[in-house]
Amino acid sequence: MESRLKKSHRLIRLVSDIKSAPYLTVEQLLVSHGISRAQFYKDKSSLRELGFEFFWDRHRRVVLSYRKSSANQPQREDLDPYHPFFQDRSLYVEGYACRQKDIRMFRLNRIQDIAFTPIQFTIQEDYSFGQRYRNAFSVFAGKTTEKVVVRFALRIRTYIEETLWHHSQITTRNDDGSLRFEVHVAEPREVMWWAFRWGAGAEIMEPDWLREEAKGEVEKMVMVYGEKMKPRRKEMNKCNE
Repeated sequence: MESRLKKSHRLIRLVSDIKSAPYLTVEQLLVSHGISRAQFYKDKSSLRELGFEFFWDRHRRVVLSYRKSSANQPQREDLDPYHPFFQDRSLYVEGYACRQKDIRMFRLNRIQDIAFTPIQFTIQEDYSFGQRYRNAFSVFAGKTTEKVVVRFALRIRTYIEETLWHHSQITTRNDDGSLRFEVHVAEPREVMWWAFRWGAGAEIMEPDWLREEAKGEVEKMVMVYGEKMKPRRKEMNKCNE
C-alpha cells in the first residue's frame, strides 16, 4: 500500500509541474511521474479536495501553422479556440485570432501543425456561436445581412421548395411556374455558389453587383467549355464530310 509520504511527494511534484509548465499534455505528465492514467485522475481528485483544481486542456491559446487556400506556404496564427463545428462536409474551429484581433474561422484540414501554449484565455462575454451563425448561409458569419434573390426554373422548383435552406428564406411562385427564392444572409456569394449547382436552372436576380459577378463567372465557363469543345466540333465535322 502506498505510504502517505510518497503520495504527498508525488502530489507536490504534480502541482509544481502543472504550475511551471501548464502546456504539458496528460501523456507527458504520466511519463514524467511514472503513473497510470487512472492514478493521474485519482491524484487530480485528491488535489481538488485540497483546494487545487486544474484544467490542463481548457482555454489555452494555441499556435497554428495554417495554410490558406490561396497561399503556397503556411503562416503562423495565434488562436484562442472557442467553438469547433461541422459544415458542408468540413470541420472548422472558430476563435479569437490574436494577429487580426478579431473572431475568425479556420478549416481544420488546413492546419499543418499545432502547439499548445501556457497562455490561458477567457471567452469573450458577448460571444455566441448561435447568434454569429444565424446569418450565415453556409460558413461565413456576420452581423449585417444583404438580400439575395434567385429565380429557379420550373424543373428545379420542387427541389427548392421541399427544403429549408435558411431561416430567412421566402419562396414565391411566379406566373410562368418559376420560383422566386429570397434570403437575407451575411455573405451573398455563398448563395451564388450554391445556386450554381443548379446550372441554367438558377438565375441570380439581386443584388445587382452579385448578378454581374455571376454573369462574369458564367462567361468564364463559356470560354473554358468553348475552347474544349472546338476540337470535338472539328472531329465531328470531319466525320460528317
